[in-house]
Amino acid sequence: MLKSRNLILDTQFFIDKRFDFGHQEFIALIELVKQDLVSVYMTDITVREVHKKIIDEIGTAYTKLNVSDLRYLSIIPSFKRFKQTYNLEKLISFFKNNFESFIKKCKVVIISSAEIKVMQIFEDYCTMQPPFNDKKDKKAEFPDAFALAAILDWARKTKNKAYLLSKDNDWKLFAEKSYISFDDDRYFESLQELPSFIDLVLRNEEALKDVVNFADKLIASKADEIADYLIPKIQYSGFTSYSDAETSIFEVSILSVEVVLAEALLCDRESAVYSIDFTCTGIFGFDVTDYSEVIWDPEDRVYLGETDFTVFQKQSFELTAEIEISYADGLEKNFQIESASIESDFIINYDDDEAETLTLEDWNNQIPVLVCGIQENKITENGEGSMYFDNISEARKAFPELNITKPGKDFTQALGAQNFKPELRFETWKLFHILSD
Repeated sequence: MLKSRNLILDTQFFIDKRFDFGHQEFIALIELVKQDLVSVYMTDITVREVHKKIIDEIGTAYTKLNVSDLRYLSIIPSFKRFKQTYNLEKLISFFKNNFESFIKKCKVVIISSAEIKVMQIFEDYCTMQPPFNDKKDKKAEFPDAFALAAILDWARKTKNKAYLLSKDNDWKLFAEKSYISFDDDRYFESLQELPSFIDLVLRNEEALKDVVNFADKLIASKADEIADYLIPKIQYSGFTSYSDAETSIFEVSILSVEVVLAEALLCDRESAVYSIDFTCTGIFGFDVTDYSEVIWDPEDRVYLGETDFTVFQKQSFELTAEIEISYADGLEKNFQIESASIESDFIINYDDDEAETLTLEDWNNQIPVLVCGIQENKITENGEGSMYFDNISEARKAFPELNITKPGKDFTQALGAQNFKPELRFETWKLFHILSD
């Protein structure tokens, strides 16, 4: 249930989005403001913090443009032009201007902290009221303390409720303690992700309910099509290994993508944009260097005894994508995926306790099998037809000749068996020759 149409933004939200004001979430929020469906607020402290974070984060990123490893990119003309065109001052101005433009487009109301007294904050500090807690570093808590005090003062004076958008657990605790009275009513509700708020607003609009419901059903019914669209994009994204050992990922095979949560960002009678959480499953090949039995050779001053090996693991990981779909004339048959925005890099934990270690032989023996060029357990003369089997053992009950690694009299060997694939494929020689001609 929608508790308020007021949304208050924390600094961390902008950092998480890397100050990308062209992101679909910002676009969707601005659209809601244009339609007078929501009101957006920030404290003056948050505005100052965002400006400071832009200076800090963009400055750090800029210094990395000049590290020695990037000398390899200096021969690329567009990279040269970028460095010549955008010095640090211009880069910071670019992001600051985009931030100010967002404030204007989103009609952000600035909540003043001018009337907040220092002794009030000091009292919260002494009594460990949120955002203060028993952490050693208090420096980062004081800006939040002033910001939250200003927000509470605004709520009491205006008698308004609001959603607080922040991943900071202290903001969540603050919201939970913001009782107006003893009847469990609160000034604030805590949110960690903007799509949850936007989705809630859209679903609360009577004029949009049928449109959102239609788009929901499309997302659900076209889940396999969306997965097929995303798998190649995920496959060729970057993957970085995380481990206590020295590891790197040298092979990736994405097997499946499943929708976990779909939240509407924009929706009309012919198109929609959704923020969708997915669970992805893939097989990852790791190069591993084991130093557990290394010894130090003092004479040659080197370590001896490290071992290198490869490991294949089946793992699942989470991702969020912004999916734009269209359905011209409001018809399901006209469904199309227009675009999908996903992360560019994923971190895979080699030490994940839930990871399943595999060999290629084990994998090939358990995955589904597609046999092509057959119908009703018989080879067709024209190569038509195909049959699915749960695994190679089931397939061999119908066609004992099937061999994963060797071709037979009537069938090829398993195609794609040299890599971790979602299924094995066999073809009759009749079909193979037809496809080869």
